[in-house]
Amino acid sequence: MITGVISSLTSIFFETDKKQIYKFLEDLKELAHRNKQVWLLEMNSGIKKPHVEMMVKAIVDGVIEMRLMEENMTLKRYLRVYGMRRTKHVLSWVPYEITESGIKLQL
Repeated sequence: MITGVISSLTSIFFETDKKQIYKFLEDLKELAHRNKQVWLLEMNSGIKKPHVEMMVKAIVDGVIEMRLMEENMTLKRYLRVYGMRRTKHVLSWVPYEITESGIKLQL
């Protein structure tokens, strides 16, 4: 069950000190673990310096990357589980579609 969603972390990177971002993420992670919660945090990569992105990836329990690529004059969506602690997962890019029923992986 998802408890909360933050969309987007990217905007706080522009106006917040790195130490404050780190503390916020550590506090949120502790709260989520203590209360058995799941939070989704959305972040655009390549917006801030690489060390900030690496800091976020080091703190969170899982990272799912999403990518939009052009193939044969058509846009295709892919996702990859970059990391997911305590969970077995595929490491390759997986195509997906967004449908009226939700996200459908094309395994």
